[in-house]
Amino acid sequence: MRRTLISLMLTMAVAAMAYGQEVAAPPEAKKLVYKRLSLTKLSCRRLVLAYGPEWSSAASPTGGLLGTQKIKRLVLPPDAPRFLMPEGIESMIAFDPLNALIVRGTEDAIEWFRRIIEALDANPPEALLNAKVEEVDVKIVEMKLVNLKAKELARAFATRTIVKPSEVFFVSNPVDTNSLHIQATDEGFERLKKLIAVLEGLFKETTS
Repeated sequence: MRRTLISLMLTMAVAAMAYGQEVAAPPEAKKLVYKRLSLTKLSCRRLVLAYGPEWSSAASPTGGLLGTQKIKRLVLPPDAPRFLMPEGIESMIAFDPLNALIVRGTEDAIEWFRRIIEALDANPPEALLNAKVEEVDVKIVEMKLVNLKAKELARAFATRTIVKPSEVFFVSNPVDTNSLHIQATDEGFERLKKLIAVLEGLFKETTS
């Protein structure tokens, strides 16, 4: 496959030279970095929620304990603004101890995002300050995979390569297993189960 691709590129280069054209170099992938963005007036978790539930894990890692539990989560009022994430931002985590955002993305995207965050932090919208804490029942369920690799799928959910349903709070891969521990409401678990069933089917088709 690699030899075929190289041969094709050489053929295109020779053809372009014959017609007096320059061959454009393939675009380089931009390097992704992690940066911390600190806040003063605004809660980091409330700001994450304003960018949509898919950016926030409202619950904590389960530590492998299966069963049912109650968790507390922030809920924004209906009139709270919702913001769009700049292109180039791959993931964002609210780090409560420092009231900061841990952001992963390209240098340019993070710099642009930093300016937006500083403006919001200087004059936070009133509705973002009125978030309420509510209790919600979640269950922690183990799901065994057949065709997919659990470690890679858990990483895809963590980095938002695949966006998990908003009512799914945490997905982890226990060591030395090909299964997922999923922390979610009943509705979130059912939605995630359907999504994974589709992915399992697609992966089986491509490998058969």
